[in-house]
Amino acid sequence: MTPRARQIDRPMEHLFRPSQRVAMRSVTIPGTLPKAGLDRQPARYLLRQDQYAKWFVRDQRPRQTCIAHAVAACVEVLRAGRGDPLVPLSAQFLYWYMRTLPWSGDRPPGWAYGATRLGYAKSVLASHGICREAICRDGDLPSGAPPEGSAPSRAARREAADNLIPDGDYWYFPDPSARSSGIARRVYDLLADGRPVAIALPEFSHSRGSSVTNWYNPTSWSSGIVADPPEGHLVSSSGGLSVSGHAVCVIGFEPDPAGGWFLFRNSVGKDWAYLFGEPNAAVPDVPSSGYGAISARQVEAFCWEMFSPKLPYG
Repeated sequence: MTPRARQIDRPMEHLFRPSQRVAMRSVTIPGTLPKAGLDRQPARYLLRQDQYAKWFVRDQRPRQTCIAHAVAACVEVLRAGRGDPLVPLSAQFLYWYMRTLPWSGDRPPGWAYGATRLGYAKSVLASHGICREAICRDGDLPSGAPPEGSAPSRAARREAADNLIPDGDYWYFPDPSARSSGIARRVYDLLADGRPVAIALPEFSHSRGSSVTNWYNPTSWSSGIVADPPEGHLVSSSGGLSVSGHAVCVIGFEPDPAGGWFLFRNSVGKDWAYLFGEPNAAVPDVPSSGYGAISARQVEAFCWEMFSPKLPYG
């Protein structure tokens, strides 16, 4: 790859402090992260190298819309897989209904700040569909605006109604102590079937009270490679080391002896992975700025929700 390093034009501290971070839940980090069982599996890529530059990378900051962006990206990849162009779809359309429909049961932690669930996105795709980003944009909100932003227009609702996606595979793991094994394998098998996967995981801070996390730190931000959390730490929803969660769209897999890496598209702009392709860049091979990689071991240990939509006609 051609090196594309560039200078970030804003203070680094701003990049590592996404607004309105909230504690998510309690998790105990095991002494050793579990094996994902994928070290002998072949690589999987849902996009060609030339497609990354054509696929516009979104920037959700400072909104809490990562789940909507991850799911919209999944649908975009599915359509590209059947030969359609990579047309941006509206995360804002999904997010509006994810925030305003009358959901049953408990709201996710951080709801007051804009948090959602992948399960909500699955339901919205089935009941309301999705439209193009061009007619329902994810723009900046004025000061004091509600987290859900602006309601979709009649044209957006009409277009989305013609693009319902009622099918998909969904898993939710609310209790970390009751997790089953094989979570990373499920992600891999969906990729092998040509299907992208939206995954949601916690962020882990490096020390108590710090806003620097395994996602948001100088090394991860510049390389796009999410660090495995420190082993043996307790993560508490009240003042502990888990400060937030994040969701991304998984679009590939690269093997290595330690268990392999899932490649993903992020939604925090092209500042993320701005040093991709450097001669001394770390393995795995992050395909472009705006994309990244996370170890299969971390997905196996901590993924708390995952969803892979399936187009109704293939």
